[in-house]
Amino acid sequence: MNDHVDPDSAGLLQQYLTALRDRGAEMHRIDGLGSDDQPLFRIKGLGYLLVSMTQEFPGLWQIDQTLVDEVQQRADEEGVNAWFPLLIARRDGRGANGYILADFSSTPVKRDIEAVDGRLVIREKRHLDSLRLILSTEKQAELLMRKRT
Repeated sequence: MNDHVDPDSAGLLQQYLTALRDRGAEMHRIDGLGSDDQPLFRIKGLGYLLVSMTQEFPGLWQIDQTLVDEVQQRADEEGVNAWFPLLIARRDGRGANGYILADFSSTPVKRDIEAVDGRLVIREKRHLDSLRLILSTEKQAELLMRKRT
């Protein structure tokens, strides 16, 4: 059974972006790609960041395969990385836990992720290694910013 909470997604995103900026991220949002629920950012020295959020426990995300392909293509053309943080709103409403993916086939992914009707459907318990869960918004930002070039 999935438990569902309703923290404000915009507020959760702002907490995440603030944590990144507090660690030196110089970023801008890419207009015309992504959505309010899955915004795309370009971070200097890091690359592209397609943020996906959920309020479902365990985590469940659906990401448009075409969008993922376009983000990866842009990153490849520019010689930078593409990152795919998967955020899970905390039950207490304070920030998010989550995972940071560099792609959809290596750690923390433990099983193949299938595309269903053009969307990658990621189920936390089925597809992700729970030992790789990052337990705060701040820790996620810190780990991600360590990957800057």
